[in-house]
Amino acid sequence: MRSLRWILSSVQGIAAFAFAALACSLVVAAQERPAPITEKPASTAEPAIKPTPRVSNNGDVYLPLVGYVHVEGLTTDEAQGVIEKKLSDGGFVKGPHVTVFVDQYASQGASVLGEVARPGVYPMLGQVRLFDLISAAGGLTDKAGNSVTITRRSQPDRPVSLSLARNLSDSPLANIEMSPG
Repeated sequence: MRSLRWILSSVQGIAAFAFAALACSLVVAAQERPAPITEKPASTAEPAIKPTPRVSNNGDVYLPLVGYVHVEGLTTDEAQGVIEKKLSDGGFVKGPHVTVFVDQYASQGASVLGEVARPGVYPMLGQVRLFDLISAAGGLTDKAGNSVTITRRSQPDRPVSLSLARNLSDSPLANIEMSPG
């Protein structure tokens, strides 16, 4: 009888030890496993939906609440104003604040020919001015004159001639904004 009690108490002891070891291993495993991230801290939280509307070939952009908005030929500030007005007039948002950010530009260029270091076609990314294009082409050569003729693809019969100074500060009005083509 005594040996049976000893065996039972030994089995109970082993079972208790095994249970304790199992419980400890579960606790250790739970501590080693990183807790699932449910949300980002407020300072780095991103919006759930990243709006990425694109301007179509006809100059329209589709926005979910207001529909199509024509933005062709508008600056970013003007486009912001038009979108804010549509949101406000439609009763969707009171006092909306819209920011328009240009992520990509269509690959369009302007040809720079004549007495520049590297004549060629240069991309028109963002707002480009005349001196930016001349600079991209390596600047004027020593043989360059003091005037430039701008011919636009859309109006080839109406070229624009400007007098240039060698220094931008001497002739800031000659540094006009350029457009593709």
